[in-house]
Amino acid sequence: MSIKQLSTFLENRPGRLCEITRVFRENGVDIKSLCIAETTRYGVLRMIVDDAEKTAAVLKENGFTATMGDVVAVMVDDAPGGLNDLLEHFEKAGLSVEYMYSFIGRVDGNKACIVIKASSNETAERVCKENGFELMTEKDLARL
Repeated sequence: MSIKQLSTFLENRPGRLCEITRVFRENGVDIKSLCIAETTRYGVLRMIVDDAEKTAAVLKENGFTATMGDVVAVMVDDAPGGLNDLLEHFEKAGLSVEYMYSFIGRVDGNKACIVIKASSNETAERVCKENGFELMTEKDLARL
């Protein structure tokens, strides 16, 4: 039940992020969650959008290079220890987290949605299901 994430490299220069968000605005792309990791010369923009296939095409049409990959979106309690509860199960299963980021604010009542790229997304999904953590689908996320 993994979801699609888009990643694109952006040069570290003034206005570059604005260029990509302008393209999104002009094409009706709804950003659901994003993070930027940077180095001195470029940044990696990772994002969950309402329609990954459409957005990948829009990026390509506008001169941006994007890759699509799978990540897991999982609901955790939005309270102290909520994320740790999940990560303890990952630790027991021998999973490492390559990176993660979250949706802003509470998604459903007292739950938060965390996006995770694990060493094995399949194992991460299994561990989540076996331990009662709700996995989000792309349709779930599109409704947010």
